[in-house]
Amino acid sequence: AVIVLLLYLAIYILMRVKLHHRRSRRSLLGRGFASLSRHARSSAGQIIAFAVTMMLMLVIMLLRTELLDNWRTQLPENAPNHFAFNILAQEKDALQRWLVKEGIEAQPLYPMVRGRLTQVNGVSVKPQNERQDKTDEALNRELNLTWTDRLPDDNRIIEGRWLDGTHKQETQKQEVSVELELARRLGLKLGDELTFNIGGEKLLADITSLRSVQWESFSPNFYMIFPPGTLDGMPTTYITSFRLHGQQGALLAELVSQFPSVTVLEVEVIIQQFRTVLRQVTMAVEIMLLFVLLAGFAVLFAAVQTSLDERLREGALMRALGAKRQYLEQNNLIEFALLGFISGVLAVLGAEAINTYLYHQVFQIERQLVIKVWIVAPLMAAFLISLVGYFLTRRTITQSPKSILQQYE
Repeated sequence: AVIVLLLYLAIYILMRVKLHHRRSRRSLLGRGFASLSRHARSSAGQIIAFAVTMMLMLVIMLLRTELLDNWRTQLPENAPNHFAFNILAQEKDALQRWLVKEGIEAQPLYPMVRGRLTQVNGVSVKPQNERQDKTDEALNRELNLTWTDRLPDDNRIIEGRWLDGTHKQETQKQEVSVELELARRLGLKLGDELTFNIGGEKLLADITSLRSVQWESFSPNFYMIFPPGTLDGMPTTYITSFRLHGQQGALLAELVSQFPSVTVLEVEVIIQQFRTVLRQVTMAVEIMLLFVLLAGFAVLFAAVQTSLDERLREGALMRALGAKRQYLEQNNLIEFALLGFISGVLAVLGAEAINTYLYHQVFQIERQLVIKVWIVAPLMAAFLISLVGYFLTRRTITQSPKSILQQYE
């Protein structure tokens, strides 16, 4: 549908350009538009071929160069850059004292219990089909459950009320707070009864609140939060996150040495690994698109060859009537430069539309307009395509007008 729309737009522009040419046929742009209009069908096809290829290349290039940088600029200034988990209960207090002693900015230590969601209102939550199986990962793995009597700073109650013990007093049933997006994916609502399997034991709890979570804060966050006392006796470890500044890097080795059972995850290392993988994947795709771009130039070559006889006659007649070689060179250059420029503009429009959708709907990241792409891409496309087009049409200038006209007598 997008390609059809671009094709319609290109042909529409070419037709309007033809009207414009009638009013300004002597200007350089007017002559270029006139040449495009005379070969409207092939020009439209070439514009679409180049525009779609360049659009895909721009989408990949912008994602590779901007995605992580834009995401990182939106992180809180002092966001944690390390996670520590698998903290045993007997090490919790000692670790907390060590963090305070070393002046390390750390989040609270949250208890963490592994449990699987098995039923909603007494009905099994096993995936109903393969698509749901891939989409709802929460149904296929154990979730990290926690308890706290205080709403975490990066959470906000959207529906219901925070865990205050009122529900248990009124109904004698346990309660749980659920992350909003997970609830939407699984179709959960306030009052639903959830059944969890925790180490072979069954736990039932009613949903009393839905929370939005700021996952990009890099604080420990959870899909399910219970009130204190609900998960007593369950196998429990603890998790926290903290920020090490540049001069504190050596403390990481000391932490691992003093607390060997604790697993430390460096966020920056993960980001660099992701950046490397992203660069390798996009490079492979760009190489394939480069071959597609070369195929586009092959289409341009075929189109020029198809219209070469007509171009030769036009050039010979114009030179016989007194047109200078420089005039014809300008005609050829401006025709293909316009073809490239229009392709570049359409490519940028398409790439910006796709990237804006991906940023806002998929990655949920704010994005700034990249002005240089709007300038560089159309000009680069105009330069490359005009250069190739000029060499493909040189015969219309270099061959003798007399010999050409004699061939068509």
